[in-house]
Amino acid sequence: MTDRKTAPDSAAKWNERYRTDTKFTDAPARSLITSNTNLLPASGRVLEIAGGMGKTTDFLQCSGLDVIELDISLTALQFARQKNPLAYYIVADARHIPLKTQKFDVVCNSIF
Repeated sequence: MTDRKTAPDSAAKWNERYRTDTKFTDAPARSLITSNTNLLPASGRVLEIAGGMGKTTDFLQCSGLDVIELDISLTALQFARQKNPLAYYIVADARHIPLKTQKFDVVCNSIF
């Protein structure tokens, strides 16, 4: 079985988790990012891979960065967009990132 064939199954699994499991809806921004703000630029573009409900995206956006969040779960990104409409959201599998020609100052993936 190839990665591309498993993506719909993964998306369905994550969509269900985000709909039903409060550990995802109540999770704070990832401490890996929040505890290392000294490593972030004052401005620039960030790609957050597997950003989920957008808590880390919110943190990065509030830090003055332009954020594109990528996640396999449409459910998670819909929630994230409601909370932070300023970021840009892409539904995609992290194993197949559709941004090959884009440039970013920071790429982060704190959990995947």
